[in-house]
Amino acid sequence: MLNQHSQVGIAQIVFYVPAVLAAITLFLFRKQVKGLPRFAWYVLTLFTLVRLAGGIVVILYENNSSSTGLAIASVILLNAGVFPCIAATIGFIKIMLVQNTFPDLVFATTFSKTMPHSTHIDYKHDRVLHYLVVTSRLLFLAGIGLLVGGGVLEGNYNDQSSVQTGIKLSRAGYCVVAAFVGTLLLFLAFFWVKRQTLSSTSLLVLRGVTMAVPFFIVRLTYAFLSVYRGAEDKTWDSLSGPIAPFLVMGLLMEYFVVVIYLYTGFKIKKTVDVVPDGEILALAK
Repeated sequence: MLNQHSQVGIAQIVFYVPAVLAAITLFLFRKQVKGLPRFAWYVLTLFTLVRLAGGIVVILYENNSSSTGLAIASVILLNAGVFPCIAATIGFIKIMLVQNTFPDLVFATTFSKTMPHSTHIDYKHDRVLHYLVVTSRLLFLAGIGLLVGGGVLEGNYNDQSSVQTGIKLSRAGYCVVAAFVGTLLLFLAFFWVKRQTLSSTSLLVLRGVTMAVPFFIVRLTYAFLSVYRGAEDKTWDSLSGPIAPFLVMGLLMEYFVVVIYLYTGFKIKKTVDVVPDGEILALAK
């Protein structure tokens, strides 16, 4: 008979199968977003695939809890898997930066009667923005490395020394995640200050990302509680603890973010590049 964790694993599979298809559609097939930076759709596709695989692995682990390999895979997918969900925000920020970087290049919907000019944000030469972009990328790579390394060691339940080292790496990884989210919040604050001069697509993306932030914070709170819990406290253990905290503060928060980001992607309208001499370069035909 399936236990609660296995049932949640089945729910993950049921939800993420259509989510994977939607993310792949955005990444590969939707013409309206092909002229925009595609990192957001790439990472979102990666995240949905990771969560789909996570549901399968958790079911296998719950039916064979003595398997060290399945334990390691489950911990890695549960811990490191959350990072791509947050990292997709980098892609949305990239869209806003590119949409408002070139003063002579205007992005507008093909159905617009007017082509409003976006503000010039030269992030490649603006030191603050440039350092924020570089910092966010470095934090992303460092966080992934720490969480994957921590998951490998933490899942080896037969070696308590490895488990303790893995927990320390996971804690460091989530601290990096928190710093990463901090840089994203700085970007959002910057764009909200500039919101009056942003393009319509940038405003759509900005609202979507901002709507997702509270869910990120709750998900990150659960992550910190899970790695800083006492050795005997199973409340925040995503594999062996009670299912309610993991479901409400973990999976549901990720579900909401995925839905918001997919909705934002499908709401982006067909765009064209408009250059000063009136020549139009179609980005989506």
